[in-house]
Amino acid sequence: MLKTSSFSCAGRKGKNQDSILIEPLNDGRFLIAIADGMGGHIGGDIASELALNTVKRELVSHPGTNFSVVFDRVQQAFIQKTKQEPELSKMGTTLTVCIIDKNKAHIAHVGDTRLYHLRNSGILSRTKDQTEVQKLLDDKVLSKARAKKYHRKNILLSVMSAYREYEIQESSFELHNSDRLILFTDGAYSLVSKREVRDLSLENNDIKYFLNSIQSLIESREIKDDYTAVVLEFNRI
Repeated sequence: MLKTSSFSCAGRKGKNQDSILIEPLNDGRFLIAIADGMGGHIGGDIASELALNTVKRELVSHPGTNFSVVFDRVQQAFIQKTKQEPELSKMGTTLTVCIIDKNKAHIAHVGDTRLYHLRNSGILSRTKDQTEVQKLLDDKVLSKARAKKYHRKNILLSVMSAYREYEIQESSFELHNSDRLILFTDGAYSLVSKREVRDLSLENNDIKYFLNSIQSLIESREIKDDYTAVVLEFNRI
């Protein structure tokens, strides 16, 4: 049995460019996904919604389709959209998709939205940020301390768009009873730490209370961007 809960709220700009998707599939699998439209360009909200609508259409119409094909279809949808509306030519979005199939989670990821995996008192990152600052950390050019103050934190190296190539990350892992998966846009995880997420999960048996606690914590801090989260709890029937 799967339980889900979510929130998605506008930041300072007044228009929410994040989108979420929570969808049982016809073949018994379950889909959750999140997209964060790029700020600074026209059409961030259109990009995130188009990405998730395309994901849903492809996985519902073609259950056996693999992630690489689905993400390619998303890019093709962007190309078609920008041909129709050239003013949207620079729109883009992150895209993180998770399919639950029996007791396994399958993830595909582009951008800097994060998926955390909670089990008992532990928390793991199941995605890796595709950002300039993360690459500099990987290359040991920046220390963690310097990275916190790095002035180009939000520069994406991979994004879904009509005009750029992207790099898709894929992974799979087993789920145990009471495991929780939580997807965060950067406007959310920048204001709440992994440790705080873990501690709030341990304090809240009900996922709605858990997510409400996260939202309250975020809203007690200085909000700069749209903030969105989707949580899923896995239990065998």
